[in-house]
Amino acid sequence: AWRYHSSFVTRWPISSLVGLPISRSNTCLPSVVWIGSFDISLLSPATSSIEPPVDPAGLAPMIAPARTALVIIDVQEDFVSPNGAPGRWGVDLSVIDKRIGNVERLIAAARANGVTPVYARVITRAETDSDALKALHARKGRPPQALAICRAGTSGADYYRIRPAPGDIEIEKTLYSSFVGTDLDRQLGERGIDTLVIVGFTTDCCMDSTALD
Repeated sequence: AWRYHSSFVTRWPISSLVGLPISRSNTCLPSVVWIGSFDISLLSPATSSIEPPVDPAGLAPMIAPARTALVIIDVQEDFVSPNGAPGRWGVDLSVIDKRIGNVERLIAAARANGVTPVYARVITRAETDSDALKALHARKGRPPQALAICRAGTSGADYYRIRPAPGDIEIEKTLYSSFVGTDLDRQLGERGIDTLVIVGFTTDCCMDSTALD
């Protein structure tokens, strides 16, 4: 289990995340840098002493800025803003709001060090709502309008507290992964980027799916 804030940094090749060799034709697998901290309460006593496999002090030679992108996922009004959908549903977002400050500082550090920011966000439309998603909401007793988050052309799809700048990579997605149905892989390849630092919301969903892809 991971939390949104950064207390240490670890790095694995993508193939090690799933424990099986992975190959992609005519391209190299990028590395993924996870930034987060273990929620010790969710670990068993036998694993509660887990330490990051890489000392943060040793990361400098592993993360070459010119070959690295900071992928910022789903920092959007309808996901993390008090004025977005969760806020309207009465969800307390105060904890998440504090974490966004960490994301803002990381973006600034990335820019200062020549790392390419990648802004990934969900843009939905009624025609892109999958049958599986509709069935999931129905099983949970949610009304049809609960699907209407991050809709194209609405403020809910806007970024929250962050904005792309000229030269950044920006992609729109309809699924969890930032790679599926987008040209992110091509854009990274054209810039010679083979290392990703992934931040955003949420670690167990869109960040995880992006890392695995």
